[in-house]
Amino acid sequence: MCEESQLSKLLSPGEKSKILRMKKLSEILPKVMAKRDLDENALSSEILRTAEKHLEDVFGEKNVGQGRAIHGKKIQHGLIFFQIPSSAWNHRLYLEKMELLDSLRMKFPKVVLKDIRGIVCGSEETEII
Repeated sequence: MCEESQLSKLLSPGEKSKILRMKKLSEILPKVMAKRDLDENALSSEILRTAEKHLEDVFGEKNVGQGRAIHGKKIQHGLIFFQIPSSAWNHRLYLEKMELLDSLRMKFPKVVLKDIRGIVCGSEETEII
């Protein structure tokens, strides 16, 4: 208490009001992190939609998208994962991946996109840690 009263004597009224308006980091941080997560999720969704659109142009609309042969699953650590039905589709995805990555990197220059991976439906590999 003694230190607080001495400190208040040294501060101008404007400085005192600034200090009183300051919030604790523990109050602000959860809000900032929640907004950041929302922004990242929205960006990931946009990248997956753009990738699926590109693959639709190559493989046809009947084969790409939700409930179809190729479906964008997630982006994790710069890797884009697609759910695919077979190793044959994985090979087709492999042949197209450099062009797709170049296209996505041009559209989203601030996002680090390292590679594209296919996960065969029913595969045990669901997460990379």
